[in-house]
Amino acid sequence: MRCFRPQPLLKAVLLTLLLTDAAVAQDGSKTVETTFVLSPPNARVYLKTQGSESALPLESGKALVTFPLEYVEANKEIEFRFSVPVWFGREFPDWKSLSGEERETFRAFGITANYQDLRKSKKIPTQESSFRLPLPVTVAFQAYTLAYPGIAFTGLVMMLGLAVGATRWRQILLKLVPKPEVVDPNRVGDYILKEKIGEGGMGEVW
Repeated sequence: MRCFRPQPLLKAVLLTLLLTDAAVAQDGSKTVETTFVLSPPNARVYLKTQGSESALPLESGKALVTFPLEYVEANKEIEFRFSVPVWFGREFPDWKSLSGEERETFRAFGITANYQDLRKSKKIPTQESSFRLPLPVTVAFQAYTLAYPGIAFTGLVMMLGLAVGATRWRQILLKLVPKPEVVDPNRVGDYILKEKIGEGGMGEVW
């Protein structure tokens, strides 16, 4: 009769936990799968470390964030910068075309996180609320229409329907309201004044 041995099962569970926690590269860097909770949700993410900057490929708001070894050991923060797609294939702000001084004006479009906090929360921002980008009204309108094209199309159809409906109601009301009679100043009863013949102390003769 064989006895059940829990050791192989425990080893398999531990190995699975180690593999799913964080990937460790040969250089000591660690990778964490992170969910970005951003508003608008179609924002693009740029990772800035050691003077370099690279775009993170997002899939359903998730991306792999790699912390270099010195960032892990010193618990240093990594800076994330965000932009949003706008119409005609552009993005705002366009980090690639901005100089150092110009980038400082868009500091509100960034957030920082260290490895330990990100490892625990597995999301950015680590707080409960989402990170809302401070977009100008026109930019926000373009970004949200691209993020929710179905809702934007429905809203456009409703606006067109309201405009057409308002025009038709106006035509109906104009038919119901009687038109005011046009008064001819040269008509007196059944007579039309053609020419003034003369005038006297008592009046005018036409």
